[in-house]
Amino acid sequence: MEPEQLRKLAAQLDSDVPMMGRWLRRQAAIALAREKTPETVKILAKALIESEDETVQAIATETLRQLEDPEQIDTVCGVWAIARDPKLTHLLLERGWVACNPLPVRLLAALKTAQFETIIRSGAEIVKPLLAICRDRDPQIAHRARQCLFRLHNQEAIDALCKQWAMTRTPFLEQAILSGGYVARQPALVRVLSALKVGRMDVVTAAGAEVVEPLLIACRDIDRWLGIQALMALRKLDLAEAQEEVCRWTIDKDHPLAGEAAIAARYAPADPKQRAIFYVLTEQWREYQELEFHHSLLGAGYQEASQTLRSRIAQKARKAGRSEIVGAIVGGVRRHRLGDMTPREWETAIEILKEQQQWHDMWQLAQVAPAVWSVKLLREINPDSLLEWAPSREAKACEALKQLAHQCVGEVSALAGQMHCSHIIGDRKRQVTSFALGPAPINFTSDPPMVAIGTAEGSVQLWSTITGKLLKVLGVPSLRSAALAQGMVKHDGPVNCLAFSHPGVGSYGKTLLLASGSDDGTVRLWRTSTGQALKQLTGHTAPIHCLAISPTGEQLATGSADGTVRLWRLPTGTLQATLTGHQGWINCLGISPDGQLLVSGSSDGTVRLWLLPSGDLLQTLTGHEGPVECLSISPDGQLLATASWDKTVRLWWLPVGAPFKTLTGHTGSVGCMSFSPIGSQLATGSNDYTVRLWKIPDGEPLSVLEAHQGAVSCLGFNPTGDILASGSWDKTVRLWNANTGMALHQQGDHSDWIMGVNFSPNGQVLVTSSGDRTVRLWTSEISRLGRLPMSELSLRDLQLVHGLLRCDRTCTAERSWLEFLHALMRWHRRCLDRGIRSSLNTRQQEQMDLKFKPKSD
Repeated sequence: MEPEQLRKLAAQLDSDVPMMGRWLRRQAAIALAREKTPETVKILAKALIESEDETVQAIATETLRQLEDPEQIDTVCGVWAIARDPKLTHLLLERGWVACNPLPVRLLAALKTAQFETIIRSGAEIVKPLLAICRDRDPQIAHRARQCLFRLHNQEAIDALCKQWAMTRTPFLEQAILSGGYVARQPALVRVLSALKVGRMDVVTAAGAEVVEPLLIACRDIDRWLGIQALMALRKLDLAEAQEEVCRWTIDKDHPLAGEAAIAARYAPADPKQRAIFYVLTEQWREYQELEFHHSLLGAGYQEASQTLRSRIAQKARKAGRSEIVGAIVGGVRRHRLGDMTPREWETAIEILKEQQQWHDMWQLAQVAPAVWSVKLLREINPDSLLEWAPSREAKACEALKQLAHQCVGEVSALAGQMHCSHIIGDRKRQVTSFALGPAPINFTSDPPMVAIGTAEGSVQLWSTITGKLLKVLGVPSLRSAALAQGMVKHDGPVNCLAFSHPGVGSYGKTLLLASGSDDGTVRLWRTSTGQALKQLTGHTAPIHCLAISPTGEQLATGSADGTVRLWRLPTGTLQATLTGHQGWINCLGISPDGQLLVSGSSDGTVRLWLLPSGDLLQTLTGHEGPVECLSISPDGQLLATASWDKTVRLWWLPVGAPFKTLTGHTGSVGCMSFSPIGSQLATGSNDYTVRLWKIPDGEPLSVLEAHQGAVSCLGFNPTGDILASGSWDKTVRLWNANTGMALHQQGDHSDWIMGVNFSPNGQVLVTSSGDRTVRLWTSEISRLGRLPMSELSLRDLQLVHGLLRCDRTCTAERSWLEFLHALMRWHRRCLDRGIRSSLNTRQQEQMDLKFKPKSD
């Protein structure tokens, strides 16, 4: 039946024409009943509710009662679900109708007709609509919906219900979980939480290694009872693989709860080397002594360990005063390892050598060690013992170097604060609007470390952090044609944000990608090696404010002023999902280190957690009373920090998003923050002109850094976490000792506010950008040279030290270290050449002296 005819018949059902109205209504009802299409059925169902004509009602009732087609029944159920008219309800009960689609109508009809089996055996799709129906205006339907939630048979539905409970922790859902005895099958965290909640600890303790991480997360759950149950479960794991996983978390992650559980349950790795390391890290010295006597297992495991793990082993040995295992933890202090030793290893070696009064070994080590550790070694050598073990020439050299070592001012790490501007990049014709540092180069690429710059006119440039030279203008065939290229590929508005991919991961392998987001609402993907524009990503309807690339290199997240977050597959640029829900623009994005969680902060004052790669909403975090300006995820992925105009910083446990602590103290809005590389500190910058340091994870205040004369706009730690850089609207960049809070240096060469600060991956270059249209590169050669073993320093380095000693800008602290470094390098080279001289004649010796003599003043 044509739409026009349908409208005409529907109008006739309400006809009140004198004398003919009743006849017209009856004829219209008959005509509609004859057709029996979903459209005519919908009109008749409404007529049954609304018409006062008994004849029309009778025709409609009889017609509807005879329906058998599922699509027509769906239509009647849809009208009933909205109207809830008694006549339609009676018809529904009489015929026992249950709609097929849509799902909410199917559930309502099944509940009204008491056909529960179709519900309790359905999958995950019923959970959310069924939860909504629990608040239905019909008390009978609402009650039946709650009863169905307590009787679910489908595991997927149980998984979805448990997941909803884990995210919201509402009392009603908890009652459903307990009443049904539900245990989720996946994800692992929800499985653990639900099993513990219903008292099925056996489900957890009988599982494999996959439950250990969820258990460790559950130990810190907001439900204290759940936390206690998780701690108990960690100590009752049945399978060896689960016990091994607890030990691995103790060894690799230094997780305190894992260590406590392993000690209490007497877990230990099966591998003997790992077991030796485990016993040392957990300070189980009796068990270690029973395992081995000559420390060969510990020594072998130590040599295979990472630098971080070596440091922890050395620290434990030093703390316990176990000088008898010095050979194992220091590895004989072989020369080829000097550049790899961590600070804790050096401190342990020095302390043990001092305790055993091995002065000669300390002197031998001081001659080849990096200057920063050579100073510490020389300061500890007993001067009265020099003549006992050193020839007169060596004794004089040792004494001279020892005096210079005592004159060195401060720590060499603090000298990184004495940085000089090595290059100014940017052409001053284009306003710099954003920058990003490229990742550290990897084995298969010869490209130098680079910095990407976005400009107000929409172009993106790549510059070398070593030479300060322009490498590429992206989207231009060559630099030579850059000025004349009419077809240059660029954005149509300022570039607001940039993000490099992670080299060596993802489907594009060795290709390094760069993503740029602009005011024009688009994102562009670039191949950095060629400058080629790979893809333009469109869909956002407002400027792009932030970007984030997953650690796997397979997804790009973009946040916009249109209030949405979009997920794209890399390197193809295919749109995977559009994430909606925020009621304001997206200010910041972050992806967890494991790549499984996306965090978005918005001007609506909320933070949302999304699962990756699907983009499913996991949790909405509320509590801030103003726009969320920035966020940061801790390096271990356990904590989320968010900051707002409300002057507070909030800490949340991940991945569940449970609130942990609110950090107060700032008297202005907080606009920037940064976790230290090892996650032990959080730095926050505010409009109150201060930077605050907080201890992580407990959130206790450490220091208030006061020196800026304007709002703090950006923050960045160096790779070791020793130094914090802060930029401000007062046009200065300040460097701080992050351990003491002491101010190290102020850089005031910029002529406008500081937009961004960041250290290069090796910590040797500090990059700063400003409203003065420039990006500046700052370097500290002294810190670099002071951390290299003597064998790795070249003649060029010696000449560099000589030149810095002559420089008028060299301060007293730097000069003291340079004088020591110069003397140590000269002595080391003299010792190195001594064995060669015996085979040379006088003329060759003179040529050799001339070759290694630094250039004169």
